Amino acid sequence: MKVVFFGTPIFSAEILKDLIGKGLDIVAVVTQPDKLQGRHLKLQEPAVKKMAKLVAPCVPIIQPEKISTQQFYEQIELFNADLFVVVAFGQIFPVKLLEMPRLGCVNVHTSLLPKYRGAAPIERCLIDGEAVTGVSVMYMVKALDAGDVLATKKVEILPEMNAQDLTIELCKSSKDILYPTLLKLNEGKIHPIAQNDELVTYAKKITQKDAEISWDFSSIDVYNQYRGVTPKPGAWCFCEIRGKKTRIKLIEIILCPLKGKPGEILSYDEDGIALACADGSIKIKRLQIEGKKAVCSSEFIKGYSSKDVSFNIQAL
Repeated sequence: MKVVFFGTPIFSAEILKDLIGKGLDIVAVVTQPDKLQGRHLKLQEPAVKKMAKLVAPCVPIIQPEKISTQQFYEQIELFNADLFVVVAFGQIFPVKLLEMPRLGCVNVHTSLLPKYRGAAPIERCLIDGEAVTGVSVMYMVKALDAGDVLATKKVEILPEMNAQDLTIELCKSSKDILYPTLLKLNEGKIHPIAQNDELVTYAKKITQKDAEISWDFSSIDVYNQYRGVTPKPGAWCFCEIRGKKTRIKLIEIILCPLKGKPGEILSYDEDGIALACADGSIKIKRLQIEGKKAVCSSEFIKGYSSKDVSFNIQAL
């Protein structure tokens, strides 16, 4: 079974490494073009490209600007692949590509479909306070994440997990089920299951606005929001420091049992800054003032007294 692998970030790179290590015949790797990144705008290779060069140096790497061009169709058709495996590639597949391989196109999606179709299933399930999620291996179709499901694996979401932690666990589970599913598919031993459209939910892309904390929500909701956007883009809020409205990033927070008016500072000491929510409170352990480096709350309070700082949303 000849396979073309499509993927871009480190999540995809880890799965590519696993498939190659298990002996899957990867005949080509398709990833996004190199991009200028960082403060100095240095040209950076996608994680999948780096991994392919490391573990499969003889496998061709293709980096199209668009996969919807006739030039790309002709280029990829030359590999005569039986299957396309797609893991967080980053471009929409045209029908012509979906229909090209003999066994179709298979995608790994980080949710238990039909829940959390879309761009940000990991972040959204954390924000929603889910206790369980998982991975789904599915056929790709024209509609977003709507194809028949070939295999799933559940993953428990621990209370302390953030988006990065959960991504690591979902990557492990993806490795567990993807390779055997591909072998069964090739042998004709898979029985696809259609998704129930009545159970569909969507996971929209996370924006900076999604990461803005409001103390009008319960402490549990604030904590779950923080988990879902950590480490990227990172939870943040406005506060007033010595009369100046300032944006800060919440690097590390924990739940706290104290109660008070939303935005009220309930404790301000070396153990952290406790802030009241609509119900309960959270304690900031590490934070970052915009434009400065991240510090422990104990370092922050050395520079600013409690009278210098206000998180009271009414005051802003």
